Order: sequence, then structure tokens, then C-alpha cells
Amino acid sequence: MSRLLNSTAMLRRKVVPAGTELVRQGEKSAEIYVLAEGQLEVLMNGQRVCVVDKPGTVLGEIASVLEAERTATLKAVTECTLHMAGSFTEMFKINPDSCLEVARVMARKLVETNDYLAALRKEFKEQSANLAGTDATKVFLRRWEEVEKQFMTQYFDGSSEQGEIEETRAVGEGEILIEEGSAKGPLYVLRTGSVVVTKHNVALCEVKAPGAIFGEIAQLLNIPHTATVRAKEPSTFTLIPNLAKSARLKPALIQHVAHLLAKRVVLAADLCGELKDLCGGDVAPPKPSAETQTASKLFQFWARVKKELGTRLFELRTGL
Repeated sequence: MSRLLNSTAMLRRKVVPAGTELVRQGEKSAEIYVLAEGQLEVLMNGQRVCVVDKPGTVLGEIASVLEAERTATLKAVTECTLHMAGSFTEMFKINPDSCLEVARVMARKLVETNDYLAALRKEFKEQSANLAGTDATKVFLRRWEEVEKQFMTQYFDGSSEQGEIEETRAVGEGEILIEEGSAKGPLYVLRTGSVVVTKHNVALCEVKAPGAIFGEIAQLLNIPHTATVRAKEPSTFTLIPNLAKSARLKPALIQHVAHLLAKRVVLAADLCGELKDLCGGDVAPPKPSAETQTASKLFQFWARVKKELGTRLFELRTGL
């Protein structure tokens, strides 16, 4: 977070007294804030859902990038000092590096959420196999697969503008562009054709939307690729060897990447929200009337998962 705090030091400095509302739920505004000092609370429908007090925390970036309504109210608990920009575009004009850091924050949220959900899926399968007397986890996993399929069909949506072209590459059917676990390479922007995205040799989705991007998280976070991308048919791509370098020169590029990352964070929040609702709905078992070991263990498991998903959901929504 210190990198983000340093990169936004050139933005406007705003000091607000305790009790000040920076953004209000339901309103549409474009400001982005980075907390430098103080404590803020996030309120949804008038109820506190979390407190933010870590310097360098970015707030409101997703609503700003997507030009969306705020889904929560942000209120100062103590006097706060913030770095702020009136919009993502203004932030770029003041310091392009700060926009890259915001994109890294969104990318990190996605990686952490995907890792958590992968571990949770594995745990659910183990519970389904080991806990007798209920099919709740099986029902949950079936519904999860349905929701996740909808999630993945929108994950690589490329409806934003593509920006300026670095280099164009044509690939043949079956050619691998990105291989899971490999070191970071260029960022690919789909122009024509379609690809299949797989993880652990399991097909996640087919992507055919022009403007869809691949490899951006590996470049932003300097980590190995987390999935394989293979051309399903002859296709063409824009290649961007160095996202950070290109983004400093071309506002349209970083805005495109930020827009797609922001949409993915919203989708991830929606997925966590639906899974959380399932934990408290008809799928989850009721609190056991008899203190049997299996029933008690299962109830505690579902209660813990619901709490974890709630925490993850609020972390994703601090940008909204």
C-alpha cells in the first residue's frame, strides 16, 4: 500500500473532520480517495459493515472507473487526511503511475478472491464426502457451478475501447498464447477470432469478445500466469510487451485495463454475495436440535464460511 500512497502524493490533499460523509450510498460520483491518516467506516443501508484505517487504502476506485452509483456510504470516524482525484482520468493526468497502482490493487483483489474460492471449493468437496446425513454441500456445489459459469461468461467481456495498437499478431487454431504457471509475457488484446481459457486442464470459458484482455494480472503483479489461453480458431491479437510502459504513454490503454478489472471485481463481489446468501438460505442445514457430532460440525462449518464470504464481500466492495 505504501507504493500507492507514494504514487498519489501529487494528488489533492483533503482533510475532513470526524462525521464527514465522503460518498453516499446511491449517489453517482467519480472521486477516488487514498487514505493517508485517520479512520473511516463503510455503511450499507445505514449499518456499519467495516472500518478502514490502513494508510494507502484506495476507496471508490471501481465506482469511479465504471461511472457507477456508490453501493455504500463512506464516513470519517476520526479526522482524516486523504489524497484524492476528481476522476480516474484526472488521476492519470496528474500521475499515470498512480493509475497503475490502482489497477494493481484491483488485480490483487481478484487474485486473492480467486485463490480463496478455489480453496473453499476444495473444502466443500471434502465436506460433501466426509460428512454423512446431509446433501447440503452437494446442492451448494451444484448451484456454485451454475453461478460460476455465468460469472466466467462475463469475466472476459471486452466492451471497452481498445485504444492504440502496439503490434498485431495472427495465431492459428490450437496455438497456445499463455500457459498456466509460465512467467509473465506480453499482454494480449483479442481483435478477431476466439480463445478457450483453461485452468488445471479444465475449460473455464470460451471468449470471443473483441477487446478482451489476457495476461494483465501477471504483468501488473509480476506473478506467473494463472490460466492457459489457447486459440480456438485462427485469431488476431494486439500485443503489448510492457503494460506499465505503454500505459504511461496511452491513457486509453490503462483506462481499458482498469475498466475490465473493475467489472471483474464487481462480478467477484456478486459471486461472493450469492454464495453467502446460499449459506444462510435453504441450502445450508439448520442449527442442530440435537448435539450430534456430525450435525454440530457441519453447522459450525457453514457459519464460518458465511462469515468468511461476508468479509471477502466487504473487502471487494470498498472500491464501490
